[in-house]
Amino acid sequence: MKDKNENIEFIDFSRIPYGEPGIDIGWFIAQFQIDSIINIENKQKNDKLQDIFLETYIKQTKDTNILNYIKL
Repeated sequence: MKDKNENIEFIDFSRIPYGEPGIDIGWFIAQFQIDSIINIENKQKNDKLQDIFLETYIKQTKDTNILNYIKL
């Protein structure tokens, strides 16, 4: 979904009633890492996208504990 400023936003429906956010976030981060291994030329771009994703996630959710689940 995009907001009025054309920023991409994610909705994690698994967090609404229950669920471990580390699983979803970890999977998403792993996709960046897998692509970096398969396509080494994408590593710098993927690292930046991963950082932007985590910063935005924490800003939106205030969930700094997610960093305890994702140690790279």
